[in-house]
Amino acid sequence: MNDHEEEFKRIISTIIYDYKTVATLPCPDQYVGTAIYQGPEQGFKYEGQQNENHFMQRLDLPEHLDQSTGPRLIIVLESPHKDEFNKLTKAPIGPANGVTGENIRYFLAYATKNLNVQDFPAQQSFDLILMNAIQHQCSLGKPPQKYRTEVFMKCWDNPVIGKRYFVKRLRDYMKDTKTVVINSCTASVRDPVDEAISDAIKASNYFRLCHPSSPWWSSGKSWLPKKRKKSSM
Repeated sequence: MNDHEEEFKRIISTIIYDYKTVATLPCPDQYVGTAIYQGPEQGFKYEGQQNENHFMQRLDLPEHLDQSTGPRLIIVLESPHKDEFNKLTKAPIGPANGVTGENIRYFLAYATKNLNVQDFPAQQSFDLILMNAIQHQCSLGKPPQKYRTEVFMKCWDNPVIGKRYFVKRLRDYMKDTKTVVINSCTASVRDPVDEAISDAIKASNYFRLCHPSSPWWSSGKSWLPKKRKKSSM
């Protein structure tokens, strides 16, 4: 058992009595193929076989980083759910293994067509990187509304598996190469992840989008975060 799994078990033991049915291993960040930047107002297109129900290639990070120094498109999700782990063994498969991954492959161009990406020519090839802000199953395998946000925030505050570790990984993935970073966490945790990314990087090509499982992602419509209400005096 590694230190990260031990920390996660310690955290969730304060919430549930029996975690034997929970996938406790971290789900590794991965390279999952190529995305082509099609130019202004056209966004990124996933370059791969569209008739497959999974990513044809999954390479764990940071090992893959040694093989490529080209531009990277990094999509940040909040945490893995049930599809990201083997149902029998609980072994991790990788980020966005279910509907989320399908929507990324099929509708990436729709979701990103309004992004003001700078300093890249049309038809530029990008390594597509998927990473979770928290690499552990914060949903505990249950419907997301039951545990996910509570467990995520407890993990986020943990110095071993939380915000500090996320920032380190993100900086490592951005080192020595040009990147476009998209925060696609679900709404309940999008803001704290946004703050961490904004503090960690100083880049013009950083964007916030809805989660790929959201209907906004595949609708082709632009999505903007709700304006914060002014506090009453």
